[in-house]
Amino acid sequence: MAVSGAIDTLRVTKATRDRRNLAFVLVVLTLSSCIPDPVIEIFEPGDLKPPAVVTWGAIGPAEILVVFDESVRVDPGAFAVAGRLAGQADGEAGLPVDSEYIPVPAAAILSVGEGSTPEAVLVVLEVDQDAGLAYVLTGLVSDSAGNLSSFVLPYWGFNADPARLVINELLTEGSSTRPDALELFVHQAGNLAGLTLFIGSPGLYDLRYVFPACTVAQGEFIILHLKPQALPEELDELDDITVSGGLDASSVARDFWASDEPGSLSGKNGVVVLSVSPTGGIMDAVAYSERTSESDTKYDGFGTAVFRDRVAGIVAYEAWAIQGLKPAPEDCARSTGTTSTRTICRSSQSVDSDSGPDWHIVPTKGISLGTANSDAVYVP
Repeated sequence: MAVSGAIDTLRVTKATRDRRNLAFVLVVLTLSSCIPDPVIEIFEPGDLKPPAVVTWGAIGPAEILVVFDESVRVDPGAFAVAGRLAGQADGEAGLPVDSEYIPVPAAAILSVGEGSTPEAVLVVLEVDQDAGLAYVLTGLVSDSAGNLSSFVLPYWGFNADPARLVINELLTEGSSTRPDALELFVHQAGNLAGLTLFIGSPGLYDLRYVFPACTVAQGEFIILHLKPQALPEELDELDDITVSGGLDASSVARDFWASDEPGSLSGKNGVVVLSVSPTGGIMDAVAYSERTSESDTKYDGFGTAVFRDRVAGIVAYEAWAIQGLKPAPEDCARSTGTTSTRTICRSSQSVDSDSGPDWHIVPTKGISLGTANSDAVYVP
């Protein structure tokens, strides 16, 4: 009897469990019929990308043009312009970091409106700004989706009459008594205000020098001394070309000194660029190298990614000509054999075809900073 009762109890328990399971299934099926079908479409957010600045700069004595990567809306009250003394140190965002910074009077904004395209903003000032003087434009814009973009843009006063120069001679292997320097030749008279020399390319440089306002004549030679010794006689020759002293100062050429940001040229493999302003187009450029595609297998024969990218930058801007489909070390001016007296030079006529054949190395003691270059060629 005991065993039979236990079996009957198990049977009842199993039957009860089965009925409960069936009821659960029925409830689930009933509920599932009330649940809507899942959404198949993937959620796609709207435009979340704020406008980005593409280019900017002064396009007139009292006009600044800022171009964005999409159409923008502006609030004139969100724009401001401030001036600062040329030569003061700048932070990465274009703001002064020098404790001795002294602001100059800012030009009040007359209007802010659409430029030549919906992506462009034209800022018009009440008064003209000084050519070559450093300024800062701040502002806030939005796009059609309401994304906001604020910016702080350093720029330089518009130079209405820029001189046309070429890079003419490079002293890349300087010594303690003859430091690194370079020479520029004036092809067309004008003002130097804002013209900018980069050791490197505009987006990837080791040194940047911005020329002050200075009127120069056609045929003049200009020497930029890259490693001044902080001597009181190292004076920028804005008027009298005989007032400067210091190592390699010239009595017949115009001397300038990179006193705020001294540096040096790369000895054998480098790029030098002259631009119309720190953010403007390239006026002249030169790439020089002792390497070949066979001597260096890394980075397309350039040896370093930085050197390769600097050359590629001036090629892309069409400021340097190449023979093949992409830049090669052989496209550069040759630098093998340079010393402190064997400089890399153009011809005595300063011919400029934006290519390596424009350049040669002069023989020992052939350095000619401040005067016409020698056409004699160094032979190892």
